[in-house]
This record gives sequence, C-alpha cells and structure tokens, in this order.
Amino acid sequence: MALCAFAVVAASSTVQADEVEVFARVVVDSTPLRSGPGSSFRQVGLAVRGDTFPVKKRATSGYWFQIERPDGTLAWVLGDAVYNHELGEGEGTRYRVFAPPPLRDAHVEIAATFGSLGGGGSMAIRPTFLIAPYFGLEVTAAVAVS
Repeated sequence: MALCAFAVVAASSTVQADEVEVFARVVVDSTPLRSGPGSSFRQVGLAVRGDTFPVKKRATSGYWFQIERPDGTLAWVLGDAVYNHELGEGEGTRYRVFAPPPLRDAHVEIAATFGSLGGGGSMAIRPTFLIAPYFGLEVTAAVAVS
C-alpha cells in the first residue's frame, strides 16, 4: 500500500514540474477588461500597453482569455489585444515579464536594406520621422550598382 501511495505522489510531482505558466501581455494602447468572454459583457477595467497578466483559461468560443488581475480578481481580455507566451520552471517569476517600450515615445525610426542579384547590388536607407504614434513621414535614399 505504501508503494502505491509513493507512486501517486511521484507521478503528481512530475506533472507539476512539467507545467508552464501562460501570460498575456497587452500589445495595443489600451483594451477593456470584461466580466465575461465577449464584448457584450460589462467592462470591469482597462489594461494598457505592457500590462502582463497570468492566463487562467481560454473561452470555448471566440478568442477571449480569462486573466488574473494584480488584485486577484478575474477578467476577460480579447486575444487580438494581447501576446501570449509561456514561462516554464526557472524561466522567470510571476508578474516580472518585461514588455518592449511603447512606440509612442519614439521620434525617429531607421530601416536599412541591402541586396545583391546577378553581380549587382543595391542599398536603401529609409529614415521615418514620427509625427504621431501611428503616423510618420518616410524618406527613401537608394543606390544601385551594376
């Protein structure tokens, strides 16, 4: 009997070690947190870009995730507004997942492109001057060598 109890305890500890915790990080400026999985449910809060929550479950229909808020209450967030990622054993601690800085603080963005085809090459530099978070003025300077 003691052998059977030991086997059950060993099996349950193996399952717990393999579990990963799933987090949802908000990737839009802001998104409503709802009392249920759908836009018709009451709004119970607002999450902003960079907020990270542990995911408790996914809705059976639609693309909604139930998350746990820092105060311990549960809410639902639309899956299109978050990025889901997993943390396994030793990969991090709860509520300490860093988000990239928001782009609303950026003023300039630079992209460089290089290419080669059949002995020739090209290079393009495209600086973008951001006028608003979703609007910018892009200038292109390019050269081709044959």
